[in-house]
Amino acid sequence: MYCRGASFIRPFWDKTYIKKELKKSNNTASENPFYYRSVRGPNIDLLRHKLSTIDWVEAFNKVDSAELGTNLFINNLTCLLNQCCPISKKKKFRKQKANLPLNNWFTPELDRIRSILVVYHEISKCNTDLLPIYRRLRREYKQRIKEAKQQANGNFISESSNKCKAAWRVINSETNRLKRIDEDLPISATDFNEHFANFCNNIQRPNDHNADLSSAMKVLSHQTIDRERCIFGWREVTVDDVREVIDSLSNSHSEDFYGLSNFLLKQLKEELLQPLTYLINWILIDGVYPSCLKVSVTVPVYKKGDKSCPDNYRPISLVPVISKVVESLMQKQLVNYMERNDLFTSSQFGSRSGKSTGKAVEGLVCIF
Repeated sequence: MYCRGASFIRPFWDKTYIKKELKKSNNTASENPFYYRSVRGPNIDLLRHKLSTIDWVEAFNKVDSAELGTNLFINNLTCLLNQCCPISKKKKFRKQKANLPLNNWFTPELDRIRSILVVYHEISKCNTDLLPIYRRLRREYKQRIKEAKQQANGNFISESSNKCKAAWRVINSETNRLKRIDEDLPISATDFNEHFANFCNNIQRPNDHNADLSSAMKVLSHQTIDRERCIFGWREVTVDDVREVIDSLSNSHSEDFYGLSNFLLKQLKEELLQPLTYLINWILIDGVYPSCLKVSVTVPVYKKGDKSCPDNYRPISLVPVISKVVESLMQKQLVNYMERNDLFTSSQFGSRSGKSTGKAVEGLVCIF
């Protein structure tokens, strides 16, 4: 058998030729430019300085609604971000991540046992009487490796701030599941968009809508509500409230539609606290959620099965970072109102402190 090259024919068993062709194909597949935004060092310092020179009160006085005020805030922020922290093209090409060990579990004791094992392996080839010793030593070496890996992985997970993510890193490392970078998806962005946008419309609705309505009314009938005491109104948000929410965000570098991230917002916290607080209170007073905060970036994450089928992808939405802050402050006020007036049922577990999916499962198990 022969395999045809570009302009010549060589046997398929020519290892030098095969390695050269594989190296060439791998380099071609990975030579996709990597674009990134640097948000550290002098760039972020320059951005802080320019933000501190903006008179936000004067800027907000030029518009007459929270919708326009939010657009003005986002436009100024993204404009300065692109000036101070422009998107750059990395000189080196992104390549597939190497399958490196996640943590250093190979101890000096294991190195000593391996050296002894190598010696016994060579001696046992000539002296078969030493084979039982060699096999026993090999079993002990494998057991020691297993224990060392378990201890190192356990320490890696327990010391991590995100234990779930750390556990999956350990699983992927042990199962040799390499993360492919710049891998082309077999589905176009338009097809993904149509699938995710129409997904809810394709879900079958229950035939009896009155049954759901009667169930909801039955739950509400058992709640004693003082209508005069239960009048809801938005409380004014303070600078400390906004600072607390921003500090509670993760340090994620994932960028939203406007190029902002949790990490970047934390870096610019002191320069944005005052205008952001003013803007959030303006939104609550107007009672209209700005359209620019409703734009999200949807990332399809492959689950399993046929990669050409959109149903086998899980959509992850990257909502605007500013929207996370606004939603968190609104959620706190709403939950406090519901808790204070005892409007939650005992079966409500979402958005409540001290309640979780684990507690919901415990309640379900106790029923049965």
